[in-house]
Amino acid sequence: EIEFIKAFRENPGLSLPCQLFLDIYISEHRLFQLVRGEKDVTDEIKTLTALLEKSANYPDISFDAQAQIIDMVGQIVTNNEEFEHLVDKMAEISSARESEVKGASLHFNRAQALMQKDNYVTAVKHMGHCVYSFLKEGHEEEYIKSCGYMGIALYEMSLPYSAEAYLVKSASVLVREFYTKGTIPHLLITILSKLCKIELLLGRLVMYLNWRELLFVIARNGQEFKTPEFVERDTLEDGGWCCHLAMTDVSNPVMAELPDIFERHEMLFCANYLKYALGYKDEVDEQFAELIKDDWTKLLRNQPIHEQFLDELNIATEGKVTLSTLAHNCRFYVTYDNSVKNQLVAETFLASVETLLATFIDYECKKRTISVQ
Repeated sequence: EIEFIKAFRENPGLSLPCQLFLDIYISEHRLFQLVRGEKDVTDEIKTLTALLEKSANYPDISFDAQAQIIDMVGQIVTNNEEFEHLVDKMAEISSARESEVKGASLHFNRAQALMQKDNYVTAVKHMGHCVYSFLKEGHEEEYIKSCGYMGIALYEMSLPYSAEAYLVKSASVLVREFYTKGTIPHLLITILSKLCKIELLLGRLVMYLNWRELLFVIARNGQEFKTPEFVERDTLEDGGWCCHLAMTDVSNPVMAELPDIFERHEMLFCANYLKYALGYKDEVDEQFAELIKDDWTKLLRNQPIHEQFLDELNIATEGKVTLSTLAHNCRFYVTYDNSVKNQLVAETFLASVETLLATFIDYECKKRTISVQ
């Protein structure tokens, strides 16, 4: 078939649109062959990009069909700058020919494919186009999805404050739909789980309990609450907070109030460890008796999760608070008097820094210091 098409292409009587369509078909065929043979596709992608740019001037050539083919190839191709340039160019043409939403959809599909292959930096670049375009065109459903996936990608890049900003945007609308329509999209469960994990890594107990309570309300109304994955994740986070508590001064009067709070939230590891740490060993549940025989605090302090923690335990008491984030190998610190207003300003600043530096590469941004305070 392909040989017949190549021969037919040499027919001098063909119109320019027909010649161009056949050239695109032949190039796409070669591209699939190279992908299948796991060979370098860069040169062929450059050729196809030039042909598709020309096709934008011919309405007889279906651009949507070409976009679907490129989307199929994108499920396989990764770590190729020329392919990302091709997607950018097709999205640009789609935006000009139809609407910005059409172009944003191409970016969104590409970003999802990249996230499945753990290429989060490039996914964030594509997702940025989606967030802006969907918001500008008033497509709320697509905007909320793109914010959610953008937050997940930033979370996987260890950029907690910018991730949280996008996740909260998405969660706010999805939660509203849950209360008004009763819908429970899986994306909402994922977002709330990520927000809980972020608060655990940042050590912010009050925020964690708020997100966890909301997660449980929604999960109890869906099918997630009793799944092994949900239970395991919650148990691991309970143990993670124990590790935070093991590094904290339990002589702080506030600590004596926490066991009851943890019990109400069914965080039994935390509740029983604090009883142990505060000297009430006789009140520790029998299921934790084996841990009491050893040095439970020492055991918790030696857990590998401490390497993942980004800040110390913060239980929202008065005084100075320091937040920090690592972006592009430079750590940024913000210290403020603890209050909701100051916390919002500090988090907004750190989120802005993270977002700005998220997709920079080494030659675009050189750090002159290892920290900024």
